[in-house]
Amino acid sequence: MDARVKLVASLALVVAVVTLRSPAALALALAGTGALLLASGLGPGRLLRRTLVVFPFGGLAGLALAFTTPGEPVLPLGPPAWGLAVIGAGARAALLVVLRVWAAVWAAGLFTATTRLDEALRGLRAIGMPALMTTLAALTVRYVPVASGEFQRMWRGRLARGFVPRGILHQPARSGLGALFGMLFLRSLDRSERLYRAMLARGLGHPARPVRAGPVALTHALAGAALVSFALGLFLWDRGWPW
Repeated sequence: MDARVKLVASLALVVAVVTLRSPAALALALAGTGALLLASGLGPGRLLRRTLVVFPFGGLAGLALAFTTPGEPVLPLGPPAWGLAVIGAGARAALLVVLRVWAAVWAAGLFTATTRLDEALRGLRAIGMPALMTTLAALTVRYVPVASGEFQRMWRGRLARGFVPRGILHQPARSGLGALFGMLFLRSLDRSERLYRAMLARGLGHPARPVRAGPVALTHALAGAALVSFALGLFLWDRGWPW
């Protein structure tokens, strides 16, 4: 599918799912986006890894809501003196938060997991994103593995010099990690300055050439319209229309 169509359709689906208020509608959104991801060639393993991303963020937010939302306690935890209990309204709010984040991650995956980086950047440029933003996105994706490899080499070098990690609570371990991250920052800053000078020498700052995007194929447009209709249908069903 054309990257422009996937971008617009995925964005519409993300906006729709984060506004849903019914667990049933969110469950339907999850089922639909999961089926589309599997049909697009994303294997169950990769789909599961994308699902696990949800719980460190949505799970913590939901856990806080379950205990702090005003309402009637339904599940006391610990001695009564603690005053700790799961709130009925909070549990429902926690479920909605987790489902929304989960569905939004899968909906965004319809674009991010099925589109090559160069196609995604061309699609963003074609719909009007400034060239500076797409350039920054491309450089970030390109140099995150470089910084990761740099950190791993520095870590192996420190281990080879006798450093013994004993947990984050160990003072020498904290000092060692702080020194590593500080050095990584300085090396990344130096690399960014060299990269900037190299890009200036290659014409950075001159007006960017416009992206010549061809017409969208009819089948791609129809598929995108179907996804947008699905998002709109979820929103209307959640709001009780037309009943």
